[in-house]
Amino acid sequence: MGAVPSSVLAAVSVMISELASNAVMHARTPFDVRVETDRSDTKGTIRIEVRDRGAGFPEPVVPPPRQDRHGRGLFIVKSLADEWGITDVRNEPGKVVWFQVTYDLDMKVRPGIV
Repeated sequence: MGAVPSSVLAAVSVMISELASNAVMHARTPFDVRVETDRSDTKGTIRIEVRDRGAGFPEPVVPPPRQDRHGRGLFIVKSLADEWGITDVRNEPGKVVWFQVTYDLDMKVRPGIV
């Protein structure tokens, strides 16, 4: 895919961590992570999907009160991603929570970050 700006990699890493943590803490089932990348002449796109087999759909996307230690994951994803959503898995238990980030290929990239 070529060089991805470190700021994009950092944001994607945080969002993957949040969705994986949600799958562990709330679905309590095995989960899969799917990574798709795409590139045009001027833009790069990273799409991440985290699929669990748990029942129910996550709801809150507003930050919880400051004293709460949990509940910020989807709010973080909503804040950092260009697009995100939740898709029901047909005829099976579970859901896919996904996000997408698009970035300009001409963004400054530190040497060694790919």
